[in-house]
Amino acid sequence: MRKSRKAGLFDRGVKWIKYACIREYELVGRYPENIGGWERIDSGDDLTARFEGYSSFDYAWDATTEQYIYEGTGFWTYCTVDHIESVYIADGTSLYRWSMQTTGFWAKEKLTCRTVKMYDYRYYPGDKIGFVRAVEGEYPNAKNGYTYVATKDEYTIMTDGSGNYYAYKRA
Repeated sequence: MRKSRKAGLFDRGVKWIKYACIREYELVGRYPENIGGWERIDSGDDLTARFEGYSSFDYAWDATTEQYIYEGTGFWTYCTVDHIESVYIADGTSLYRWSMQTTGFWAKEKLTCRTVKMYDYRYYPGDKIGFVRAVEGEYPNAKNGYTYVATKDEYTIMTDGSGNYYAYKRA
């Protein structure tokens, strides 16, 4: 007896066992990240201009807001047409830099900081749901819009994009 075309296609490819999967995660750290680079917010020409601030900057952890903020470091200094250097003033997650050229052109720029959280993800396969097939070299259920998340032990972890996770193991 001859199989239907659909049944014949189903027989081809890699057979995977599909399991329900639970994802757990734990916050393991945070780090500061500059967003977008320096943004000019003001500028002008003034041979008599003088700007004061710190000679450098760094990040500091603010336990109250649970985020990184900028802080002025180094020494208190100034910039003028006769004393060319940049000075920094920190204001929470914003950092301001004033710079001056010998022509009298000055610029005030802003840099923004965001705190990026790092997580450790763990996946726990659960009950068996059934079987799926995928073309050799493709992820299981990728043709149905599922996306690859991770490989843990012998399982390939996929998500349907709706907060549901599935573990697949080759049959």
